[in-house]
Amino acid sequence: MSSPRRRLSALNLIAVILLSAFTLWSAPHTHLVKATPSTNYEFAELSYLASHLKEFSGLPVATRGIAKFYASIYMYEDFWLQAQGNSSAKIPVVVRFAGLPVPREGTLIAVSGTIEYCNLEGGFYYLNASSWTEVKNVILIGWDGVQRNHLFELMNRGMLPSLQAFLIDGKIVNVTLIDHRTDTKSGWTQILTGYRWWKTGVYNNAYWFHSIPAGYTIPERVERHYGKDQVATAFITGKRGHMEAVNGTGTAQTGLYTQEAIYSNIPSQVDVCNVGDRGANIVGPLTLQFLENNSNRHFFAFFHFSDPDSAGHNQTAGGENSALYEGAIIRCDYWLGQILSKLKTLNITQNTLLYITADHGFDEGGYSHNNAPYVFLATNDQNVSRNGDQVDVAPNSLLRIGDMGQQFRPCIRWLSSAGCFATGRRAKATKHISR
Repeated sequence: MSSPRRRLSALNLIAVILLSAFTLWSAPHTHLVKATPSTNYEFAELSYLASHLKEFSGLPVATRGIAKFYASIYMYEDFWLQAQGNSSAKIPVVVRFAGLPVPREGTLIAVSGTIEYCNLEGGFYYLNASSWTEVKNVILIGWDGVQRNHLFELMNRGMLPSLQAFLIDGKIVNVTLIDHRTDTKSGWTQILTGYRWWKTGVYNNAYWFHSIPAGYTIPERVERHYGKDQVATAFITGKRGHMEAVNGTGTAQTGLYTQEAIYSNIPSQVDVCNVGDRGANIVGPLTLQFLENNSNRHFFAFFHFSDPDSAGHNQTAGGENSALYEGAIIRCDYWLGQILSKLKTLNITQNTLLYITADHGFDEGGYSHNNAPYVFLATNDQNVSRNGDQVDVAPNSLLRIGDMGQQFRPCIRWLSSAGCFATGRRAKATKHISR
């Protein structure tokens, strides 16, 4: 027999042996079956699921946990799903028969599938996955009153090292306000809800008609979607005026139409609500403490720094073109660096998305923001690729914190699985300016 024919015969023999080995190894002995995708999953907290697997045998379930890889005695699972904060609560997961990729180790994921039984190695239960989604923590950072052009000037001069380092792997896009006054009440309301002012009832600092309706803000939606035991939320601000959380306090005392605080529903719904008039030297440590306390949990946090707005309004030594204003933005940048460093220390950087934005800009060379619609969005969200409207910030961050796409009531306009700043969505009018 010629050499090529011998090689071909040998290859055919190897193929037959491999096929036979795979056939003997697979379904007849392990009872691994492909899960049938379904939308009727019963959510089970992972710690409970791990200790009650027999109870869920054959049922479609959804759960959430951290993907881990251990030296296995079974050989048949693709990874283990470990509960947050409870390393003893873990179950094996198989994704290969659904054609799904294996998630990165340490990734927080939401996974759906059926609980199956394998009779090897004395028998064990596992989750036969039909889908999984990477779940991100989200931090929304507010730099109150930062004018877009002044931010870019400081970046060009190398004065914002933390933001510039962040943008090496991130990006920054233009955001424009188009439907409300350029001030604190209306700006943060739109950022935190994703609704136009006529939906929230908050037009500007003077004209608001009631509290933001219950359940409209991002932290409230996150709590409702996941359940209070499954997620940690924070609302930490450096300003009380125009961001009151208690009725009849601050500017709410003198409202033209109501004395209701616009964030009056927040305190009872979020885990940490800390509102007050203070600078970054107080707000900054509070943000780091929240991260330290919740590093082993899924979380959403709103961290608000008021220093630039306060400096811009200072008619003695401040204003938009003052050293005081620049110093305030630089302080924000310093605390961004501290937050990034804390995430790295806690080993949760890869699981956390940051969105840094402003409620309004500042009038050029002035002490107010009567006509200051030009702000920005800096983020490590790789789905962000184009300029947008301020109303787009909320749905973008909500989509990234988990599979919440159809959970918005009332519906958020332009919502899509790609996100509102993603390429390919219907464009909205924005102004582009540079300096």
